Amino acid sequence: MTHGTAALSHPPERTCPRVVLAPPERNRMAGRDDLLRDVGDAVGSGAVSFVALGGTVGSGRSTLLDAVDEALRQQEHRTVRVRFTEVDRRTPYRAVHRVLAKLVACQHGRTRERVEHLLGLTARLAEHADDELTACRLATALSSALAALGPLVVLLDDAHWADDASAALVPDLARRLVGTRCTLVATYRVHKGQKSAVLDAARRSGHALVRIVRRFTARHTAQALTDLLGAAPDAALNAELHRLSAGCPAWLASLAESYRDRGAVCFVDRRAVLRPDPAPIALSHPPLAAEEGTRRKVLRCLAVYDGVGRDALPLAARALGLSEQDVVDVVDDLVAAGVLTDRTGRFAVPAMALAVRAATGPFERRRIASVAVHAWWSGEIRGDDDVLADLLAEAGSLAGAPRAHRELLDRATDPRFAADPRVLRWSAAAASLARTRRQRARALARHCAAGVRHGRMREALGSSRELLSAGVPPLPEPERDVLALHHLLALAACDGRAELARIADGGAAWLPSGGAGRDALRAVAWCLLDRWADAAPELRRLRTADLEPELALWCRRFDATASVLLGTSPGPRGPESRSLLLAVGDGAELPDRGLDTALPDRVPRADLLQLQWSSGRWEEAMSTARQDLCAGSTDPDPVVAAFARSTAIRLLTALGRLGSARELAEQAPRASLAHVVDHAHATALRLLGETDESERLLRSALRNATAQGVVLGTEVLWADLARLQAGRGEHEAAERSLLRTERAAHRVGTGSAELESLIARAAVLGDRSSAQAAVELARRRRSPFECAVTFLRLVPTGLVTDRLLAEAYDLLGELGALLWRARLRKCMQEHRVSVPGRTAARSENDRLLAVLVAEALSNRQIAAVFSTTEKSVEARLTRMFARTGYRSRVELAAALLRRDFPLDDD
Repeated sequence: MTHGTAALSHPPERTCPRVVLAPPERNRMAGRDDLLRDVGDAVGSGAVSFVALGGTVGSGRSTLLDAVDEALRQQEHRTVRVRFTEVDRRTPYRAVHRVLAKLVACQHGRTRERVEHLLGLTARLAEHADDELTACRLATALSSALAALGPLVVLLDDAHWADDASAALVPDLARRLVGTRCTLVATYRVHKGQKSAVLDAARRSGHALVRIVRRFTARHTAQALTDLLGAAPDAALNAELHRLSAGCPAWLASLAESYRDRGAVCFVDRRAVLRPDPAPIALSHPPLAAEEGTRRKVLRCLAVYDGVGRDALPLAARALGLSEQDVVDVVDDLVAAGVLTDRTGRFAVPAMALAVRAATGPFERRRIASVAVHAWWSGEIRGDDDVLADLLAEAGSLAGAPRAHRELLDRATDPRFAADPRVLRWSAAAASLARTRRQRARALARHCAAGVRHGRMREALGSSRELLSAGVPPLPEPERDVLALHHLLALAACDGRAELARIADGGAAWLPSGGAGRDALRAVAWCLLDRWADAAPELRRLRTADLEPELALWCRRFDATASVLLGTSPGPRGPESRSLLLAVGDGAELPDRGLDTALPDRVPRADLLQLQWSSGRWEEAMSTARQDLCAGSTDPDPVVAAFARSTAIRLLTALGRLGSARELAEQAPRASLAHVVDHAHATALRLLGETDESERLLRSALRNATAQGVVLGTEVLWADLARLQAGRGEHEAAERSLLRTERAAHRVGTGSAELESLIARAAVLGDRSSAQAAVELARRRRSPFECAVTFLRLVPTGLVTDRLLAEAYDLLGELGALLWRARLRKCMQEHRVSVPGRTAARSENDRLLAVLVAEALSNRQIAAVFSTTEKSVEARLTRMFARTGYRSRVELAAALLRRDFPLDDD
């Protein structure tokens, strides 16, 4: 029962058996284990009788006290809990009176009479609260009564609201209760820079324990979200909710519930992933709901003015018809309560602003925003253009439709905001304020373009359909061509193949009646439908046509793609081939390859995935892949989309997550480049020991690709088949497959195809020069994983030095490629190459085993991965369960999901 903050102290030595307070199963208590242990120590100690748990607003003090209460009850400790409110500060000894009243309710006989007597005495002593003798007598009587009720733990929630007279009793009570079976555990709110003389005195006596309940770190947030959402959060989701909640557990729980219920989170690869276009978030929070009167009105204004800065307070005064000093006084109170940070009106927890805004009616928000807009236009305030655009979008017609429409459209087309997703909101607001059909068409075209640029294809499609469904939109011809192009890209991403087919066949009323623009749009539609053989001649003819620049760029891009796909022109080149170069693994040839990941918002997601994969940034790559899959749409380019999914499957396979890799492959759409995904799928099947099914899939993929006239991607299929046949001693068949590998690689003309051809030639023909050339090429290509796998494939041929295995082992270790490292260890043992770090290797094997178990693989499949027997797997599992304490595969999978696998720190 104290006010303010106290310094951290260490728990005294225990003189009684320790009380173990185990954390609850749900991770809203993430990072609180040490606090629970300290409270358990104090309750079982004869030296500590008072525990104070302090923390800022929203740090989870009450949740921690809930856990303490639950854990004590499970151990059959008697507890009494009282929660104080602001009303309790007004009357001397009211806090003591409330505690005694709670005790009376659960006592019987003479004990109840004794507490009732003390309760009446407390009420009478309120008139003499300043009398030190009175306070001393009350402390003596109270400590005697509490000691007689032991064993007892009194839990005092929000003790900072206790009255001063009650708080002053703490040091004396703490001293008198030492050695009894009664312990007081109190939570209190702290403010930076403030101290409590009462608590300091209690701590100096050596009989009180002070602990600070800190807000969640990003790691704690991830642990809590795993339980709140039922899946581990992806990095982007975790970062967003940690930022919005500011590490406050209660706000985090509210955010998680709202995001889940409104579909802002989807579940991909057993992870919770943030959608790129989440629905508006509706939050509620009891402390804010309790605000009323002027305080509530001020909070509403400040939520709308979030980001305005120091002008927010005078604007709020004007919007509410109050004096600026009245608003300042309210804001100071809100700062003291921990709701706001300072007089700029900034909320201490960003989610608070969302909650208040959601609780404010739409007309009220528009009215408040319009006050700021008019002040901005009159020159009374200044600020960032994006903040004004947000206010304009909120104010709508109340700000003045003509000027608001014009300024919103200007912001939406400003290159400075090209990477800002708010452009979609601004352009949509501009469309709603349009006064003519032409104005609305321009705004919707901008909205469609922004949707395509930010990967929010369904929003883009909604705008383009509105314009094109009415026939030819009222836009200049170049703008119509761009709108039509964006419409095609959005259709491809949203599985609108039937509509694309009608457009490709010239059946859309809005298509130009003739000319190069019509031909270009139809050719793009053919490409998006995977009809590359139909599109290729038309794209070649259009190389010199006068087209709108963006439409021309896509035509050049698809022209280069068609040439490589069909094998008519080896090797993609030029800026329009950038995505294709990255997709096929030749990104090292790009001069600015290392600069792209510094500005991820400006790099297409599929390109970013390939950059991260090839450079060894696998955790980021998997996060990017999940976001792409969660969006419900991939890159509209079917080639890039197929290679992106293939990369995600290969990445999951390398990490040992074979079940997830197989699931992702089986869910893939069956497009013309399905053979690219099938190759990654076949690799996963082979590692699972399903060699027959793997070879069947390889042959099926080759037949499909050949039937469609596609060459790109067949070189790796033929190379795998050649190695399989050579391994079985089918030399003639292997040589025929090798010949097809080399022909396909020559026609494709990429570095990755050449590397596959060299490795296959070394394996089938025992060609030493090909093996050496493959090693040199792999080094030049600067892809760690590709280089390591090349060495792993070549060493068993005996054509290169065994020392390459150690180099490959180091490369894979930096990537975290658990599965391939395990395969490599087996190969190193066979070639008598020393495996460095035996302890680390054993720990890595255990972790891979746990991952494979969590992937729901059978013992037979796990044995295939480790190249061992099922009995060996059973023995390993038995030992691991004994070491970790887990009793089932389900518990082990849950530990991995929460990222608290006990062998991680080995």
